[in-house]
Amino acid sequence: MDAPMTNTADSPPASSLEKIELELALQAQDTIHSGFENALRQALEKAGGVLLFHMRLEDGESSRWTAAVAVGQGEERQFLIVSIPSDGAARIQPLEESDDPIARIAPAFADVMERLQTAA
Repeated sequence: MDAPMTNTADSPPASSLEKIELELALQAQDTIHSGFENALRQALEKAGGVLLFHMRLEDGESSRWTAAVAVGQGEERQFLIVSIPSDGAARIQPLEESDDPIARIAPAFADVMERLQTAA
């Protein structure tokens, strides 16, 4: 029995080319020496993305840097959440798959920034 087909044309693939490019570019960065923001900006420059915002979050005894980024253009634009815990490796997730609280505000923040750039 065949499984039913689902239409995935409207949703970006979980491992988009831009996400993979960002992962590879971030792996090539020294986040300890350069700092999270500089390393992420350099990786985004190579992957063709933009940093929306970043922050350091404290989770009890541990901490992590988290950022919202956008990759791609127009209909192909995808929001990603980049997280680097103090004791682990970087994790990049599509917005739709992230349970991070900042994931909910990333699209609204990007919209505000676009409107501000248009108004300037």
